[in-house]
Amino acid sequence: MAKRFTVMYCIVAIVFSIACVPSHAVTNKTLVKEYCHKHYPECKIKYFNYKNYDDSVMLHRANKGIVYVEKFVSYSSGKKKKSGFSKEGWYICYNKGVKKGKKVVSYCIYNPYTNYCDDVIAVVDNKKIRY
Repeated sequence: MAKRFTVMYCIVAIVFSIACVPSHAVTNKTLVKEYCHKHYPECKIKYFNYKNYDDSVMLHRANKGIVYVEKFVSYSSGKKKKSGFSKEGWYICYNKGVKKGKKVVSYCIYNPYTNYCDDVIAVVDNKKIRY
């Protein structure tokens, strides 16, 4: 009787642990996709970084049906500062404190309906969205 109870307990524990595992892991990139599809369902998403940044594209992006997302890699200045710098010297703030020197990948989502070069509507890093 005790063996049967132990076996049943193990089976229930295994089934419960499998059922509690999320179907997909939340990453910064999945948060970007979900945000863009929710707020701009008619737009495509186009990623870029500082190496392939094009002034003429960014200053004429309004109403083209594309959401531009900048991938920004930086290194943390410390937990209390909640900010960091890229290798090129650009400054960025984070959603939460990050251990000093840690690499952080942030995604800056630009407004697809304006041409302003600084019209970032959301930033995703540390698996959180900042509006």
